[in-house]
Amino acid sequence: AECFSATEMAEARYTAADCIAVGFAIRELKRANFTAGDLREALVPVTELADVGYTAAELAEGGFSATELHDAKFSAVDLRRLRVFKPAELRAAGFSAAQMHEARFELRALREAGFPAREVMALSGPNWFGGPTTRSMLEAGFAASDLGVPTTELKDAGASIADWREGGFSLGEIAEAFSLD
Repeated sequence: AECFSATEMAEARYTAADCIAVGFAIRELKRANFTAGDLREALVPVTELADVGYTAAELAEGGFSATELHDAKFSAVDLRRLRVFKPAELRAAGFSAAQMHEARFELRALREAGFPAREVMALSGPNWFGGPTTRSMLEAGFAASDLGVPTTELKDAGASIADWREGGFSLGEIAEAFSLD
């Protein structure tokens, strides 16, 4: 039997590392109100903290990164709710465009996170049914040439002359697309 509780140890200003060193379980330290940050400093793996009930918010507040939270099996939906991490951080953490789409990130956010246009074009689901449209992809700032769609589809989507030029299309390709009327 222990002489003191984890709460008493905390009140006496012992660290989480001190408590772990004398045999307290992580679950006991959570009950004694040690923060995720306290346990991070004690080098407790994020997965262990998630297993004993620390939330994504508590872990992020404790200094854990998007990658660490991804590795602890938190979803893109969980991390989006926090409004702490940028879309690019979630992509770098290993979340796919599909997972970020499920978390309701807009097309512009997926582009800014660096997802390839063709990967985003392949998405489908509740907010895009059969997938994003060529027009919505252009409006989100994806390059016309990266969409992998026929020039006639770009024309029908209302691609501007700037879209065509920035997309690397030659004047001949542009003229051909517009002469098909």
